[in-house]
Amino acid sequence: MERTKAPGSAYAVVRGDEVAHRRTWGSDGNGAPITSRTPNQTSGISEREGLERSDRGDNEPGGVERRARSLVGVPLSGPPGERHRYSAAA
Repeated sequence: MERTKAPGSAYAVVRGDEVAHRRTWGSDGNGAPITSRTPNQTSGISEREGLERSDRGDNEPGGVERRARSLVGVPLSGPPGERHRYSAAA
């Protein structure tokens, strides 16, 4: 989180149909603590649009910025924050 300057994070390790481990840190974009119920992936970017932009390997300096800039003008599938939609780009 420090390296990417992300305010919060959450993860779950799933084994079969069960959650084997989960953990949360930090806060969401509104300053509320991240919990297991915090909605993730509410950018409004669709799965298709996200996959088209995220499936590009760019580990060179400036790669994160280039990836973020590639999202400018992406048509949204709904208003940001409205509901969960998986997006590899979000």
